[in-house]
Amino acid sequence: HVHKVVEALKKQSVDHVVFDEVRVEPTDISFKHAIEFATQGKFDGYISVGGGSVMDTCKAASLYATYPPSDFLDYVNPQGSP
Repeated sequence: HVHKVVEALKKQSVDHVVFDEVRVEPTDISFKHAIEFATQGKFDGYISVGGGSVMDTCKAASLYATYPPSDFLDYVNPQGSP
């Protein structure tokens, strides 16, 4: 399915980069790797193609690259939460 999305983006002359290093059952390390990729890429938007792990990794990379917290777990355990 990824090739179909890539072809559609090419057809519309949309610049894109494919991140194909998502892990099944993502870990903090794999999330951090995706976040680093997203941060360095300074992308305008994100498209995920696949199942839950792909979508979760894409959402985390987008969130952390757009609104970087001071600590990795800030979104998991926000200050002031019980």
